[in-house]
Amino acid sequence: MPKQLIRRYLPTPEKIKMLFGPGLIGRRLADPNLWHLNRRSASKSVFWGLLCALLPLPMQSILAAGGAILWRINLPLAVALTFFSNPLTLIPILLFGYFLGSSILNVPMLSIEEIKAVFFSFTEVLSADWGGVSDNVYFKSFWVLIFGLIVEAFLIASLGYVLTLGAWHWHIFSAIRRRKRVTDSRSI
Repeated sequence: MPKQLIRRYLPTPEKIKMLFGPGLIGRRLADPNLWHLNRRSASKSVFWGLLCALLPLPMQSILAAGGAILWRINLPLAVALTFFSNPLTLIPILLFGYFLGSSILNVPMLSIEEIKAVFFSFTEVLSADWGGVSDNVYFKSFWVLIFGLIVEAFLIASLGYVLTLGAWHWHIFSAIRRRKRVTDSRSI
């Protein structure tokens, strides 16, 4: 089962406490709930990790770790899921986010050249080069993109939460059915 495999490679709370000392960080990281993998912790970690991954914010892993510590959910899973948004998945995430934003706000979808200009505006804003950005024709499209990314983050994170709970229940019920079949075959 994946749970035992994951548990084998995770550090114990005692090792964490030894590593970070008896201070506030060591005590917080030694909390067993941060390293325990159960149905609730896994599903909440999937939600939080995917939400942090898809929100257009910097330092997503640090945000995911801080939220995991605050809400006492599985820390490694939440941080690992922030790598869902990476250079390979960035363009589909941005395109789907813009599609959602334009659909909800009733704005027409842009052509490929216009989408390139929106992404260029996005990089101008990120580089803090605000000179002339608000005058840019695509600046409104930038906010459509941001709105769509926020909606996309909540949709995909919620879907991940529900799918994790469903997969966990399916795994438990299939294990119960297997055990029942084994005990029924032994009693015959």
